[in-house]
Amino acid sequence: MFRYRWFHRIIRRNTKPISEEKALLWKKRLNLVYIFVTWNTVGLLLLKWSNSDTKEISSAKSFAKLLNIEEAQVIRVSGLKVVDNYEIEKPISSIDIKKESEDLFFNTDDVLKKLDSQESEVIVAKK
Repeated sequence: MFRYRWFHRIIRRNTKPISEEKALLWKKRLNLVYIFVTWNTVGLLLLKWSNSDTKEISSAKSFAKLLNIEEAQVIRVSGLKVVDNYEIEKPISSIDIKKESEDLFFNTDDVLKKLDSQESEVIVAKK
């Protein structure tokens, strides 16, 4: 408080006093402005943080992911010239691997039926 005494004197000297009701009204208004600015700042920071992950993925890959396209061909064009041409393949995720391993584990009967229908030799090691 003592550091800003000079500022306090200038304000008192150059302004006239206002009523307490008016001061509370302005305090509420400034509080609402402060809340609005703070909320928007937090929103912008979260937006910037969430967009930092998408810079690693090209726009073509992000659109393919958004549209659930597993395999796509990307052609980059500059003017009327083809600059680049490549294909996007669906990456193998851990979820796909788990599904396939569950299918193998639970569908052993189907595999045995297929083996029974085919003529083959099976070697079993004995101890």
